[in-house]
Amino acid sequence: MECTLICPVKDTLQLKTRGFGKKPWSPDRLGLVIIGSFIVLVYVAEITGHWSNRITEHEFQMRLYEMDSQIYRHPKTENYTTGGFLR
Repeated sequence: MECTLICPVKDTLQLKTRGFGKKPWSPDRLGLVIIGSFIVLVYVAEITGHWSNRITEHEFQMRLYEMDSQIYRHPKTENYTTGGFLR
């Protein structure tokens, strides 16, 4: 978003709101609103039971621990070994 700050064209890529005044939102404020909205939506979905899975806490921790292992790498990366869940 730094390019919009130094652009010679006036009011390039501004987010303007309706009903909140005529002052456009800053990139920082927009980012906070997007991240905050995502967190609230996920939290509400978890509370209402719409965001769930069948993975146990133990399996989640195990897979998180293995995150850097070869089984989770893309097949075209260097030193890839087949195995794990890709068999």
